[in-house]
Amino acid sequence: MGKKTEPTKSVDFLVKVGKKGVLTLPSAVRAAFNISPDDVLTFHVDVKRGVIEVVPQLLVKKSQAWFWTPEWQAGEREADEDIRAGRYEEMTPDGFLKEIGSHASEKVN
Repeated sequence: MGKKTEPTKSVDFLVKVGKKGVLTLPSAVRAAFNISPDDVLTFHVDVKRGVIEVVPQLLVKKSQAWFWTPEWQAGEREADEDIRAGRYEEMTPDGFLKEIGSHASEKVN
């Protein structure tokens, strides 16, 4: 078996279109982008420039889509920054329950 090569820069690959329009991605391309069977790819087609751009996609379950909203991701970045800056408090499970219990009567808008 030959050595696997992974593109590190801009590289051209010739790919033959089979019957029914099937394309086989070269192993080096699949390895470079961690593409596996059943993965989803988007084809961006620019007819004017004669370019087809293939972009690997990660599909998310609908029940998990909230996590990827811009608002939630902004909060994740803020939390990451707070952790990096040391703006957090470590608690035991009992301490956590006591803390949230102390806020039980607060009104939430």
